[in-house]
Amino acid sequence: MAEYQGYEIIKNPVTGKWEVFWKGKKVEGEFVREAEAEEWIDDQFPSHRF
Repeated sequence: MAEYQGYEIIKNPVTGKWEVFWKGKKVEGEFVREAEAEEWIDDQFPSHRF
């Protein structure tokens, strides 16, 4: 299990895929790589670039 930006990223032992949880509730899943889960989390935050 890893924590990233307040989310938990957990590897499902049955499927071998990474799932994203927020406050104990699954919000997204089925990522092949942990880095893909982190990218999904990053996409949830608005960009403040000009």
